[in-house]
Amino acid sequence: MKKEYIVYKLSECAKQACRIDNELFTKYNVKRGLRNEDGTGVLVGLTKIGNVVGYERTEEGLKPIPGKLFYRGYDLDDIAHALLKEKRFGFEEVAYLRVSASLLRRSCGSGPPAIQYQPQNLSGEPDT
Repeated sequence: MKKEYIVYKLSECAKQACRIDNELFTKYNVKRGLRNEDGTGVLVGLTKIGNVVGYERTEEGLKPIPGKLFYRGYDLDDIAHALLKEKRFGFEEVAYLRVSASLLRRSCGSGPPAIQYQPQNLSGEPDT
């Protein structure tokens, strides 16, 4: 029982030591969860590897949505669902995608391609 008390006490001490006053976020214009106060996303960098989408454009304006993560134009949800459906591990495939900008394909055997879905155009230019 005494050991549990020490763990809880240390846990509470750690929480207090790391707590940041909510007023400081506004004072220093620090974004929480990579969103502005109006729910739009915050630009944190430019890359061809990944993209986070935090809103949809509608006729009424920008509508916040649960964030979506894309690697090289592929929706990470699609990759994860395909891997789970086929009961495969995906670390190597996703790592290869991030480094080479293309997905691994099975070159031997009779199985289907490793992952079947289409990348999204992230360039901001119309598809041709």
